[in-house]
Amino acid sequence: MKKLLLFLALLGALPAVTNAKTAAIPQKMEALKWPAFRQIASKKRTPEIKAIQYLLRSRGFYKAPIDGVFGAQTTKSVRAFQLKNGLKADGIVAAQTFSKLIRTLKRGDKGDAVRALQTLLREPMAEDGTRPFERFSVDGVFGSGTDNLLRNYQREWVGYPETNVLKSDGIAGPKTWYYLFGGQLNY
Repeated sequence: MKKLLLFLALLGALPAVTNAKTAAIPQKMEALKWPAFRQIASKKRTPEIKAIQYLLRSRGFYKAPIDGVFGAQTTKSVRAFQLKNGLKADGIVAAQTFSKLIRTLKRGDKGDAVRALQTLLREPMAEDGTRPFERFSVDGVFGSGTDNLLRNYQREWVGYPETNVLKSDGIAGPKTWYYLFGGQLNY
């Protein structure tokens, strides 16, 4: 449902929030409740896990193929990253791990962190189950296509631009990453 809302928002098809002034938007990253990702028994592949693997690889901690499965190799890489960064090595990617793992990205940047961003930007799903942005290239180059898609995402985040959740500046900072990984508005 969230991806459908995002897709419709990018198309400008959702109505504006009628009581946007009462929406409590956290101003500091500490106030945001990041989603948590951990190893699960199923071999479910998700774009979020793929993005985490790219981010780990961009930091030199993931050597296995990028497959979108939070398996043993991903868990091992997360724990190694956490140890190196003075975090509790529990293998769970949540707020503290994200704060060290994400990178602020802008046009002109290249590499696996950009691939992580591109992976998350191309995922919105339409009501009919198609992914209209699936042809968007995950090439690790933050060029005009990535910039345009990111600005649209920021401008229309879940169809509620009146809440000023994200500044449409084409910079993938902590708040943009938060919402791309599935963070929610706190009302």
